[in-house]
Amino acid sequence: LRRYIVAEAVYQNSGQMKAIHLVYLGTPAVV
Repeated sequence: LRRYIVAEAVYQNSGQMKAIHLVYLGTPAVV
């Protein structure tokens, strides 16, 4: 659940690409 929340936060902050990256890697991507 945490990863999903982080992904959503990133999605609203930057874009869906980063969110997907987070879900795939499971770690905070800064790229």
